[in-house]
Amino acid sequence: MKIKFYKKNKKWYADLPQYIESGGKEEDCEMVFGADEWLDLLSKNSNEIELELSSTNPLSEKIVKYQEDEYGATYMAHTFKEEDINHQLWICPVTLFVFNEYPETIYYSTIN
Repeated sequence: MKIKFYKKNKKWYADLPQYIESGGKEEDCEMVFGADEWLDLLSKNSNEIELELSSTNPLSEKIVKYQEDEYGATYMAHTFKEEDINHQLWICPVTLFVFNEYPETIYYSTIN
């Protein structure tokens, strides 16, 4: 699946109109606790990026879950473009809307 992320007022958000239409709020889609810095890295500090995401299909990059609780899940991006980054990021329960779970691995590739 493709998801666009955009920066508004220096904050990153996942563009999920289906989530908003189902009663969710834009602030629920804010990328925080390392996910924002991860998007800065992927986007080369631009204001938007689109990612292809999959929990089953290996793509060019991946993040791996190492902790989950009732508030969300923490993932580790060990590498990016074959360079070690060891970047920790947290993703919120909106992930359950996208994947129906917190996948063990989320594969991704940048589209733009």
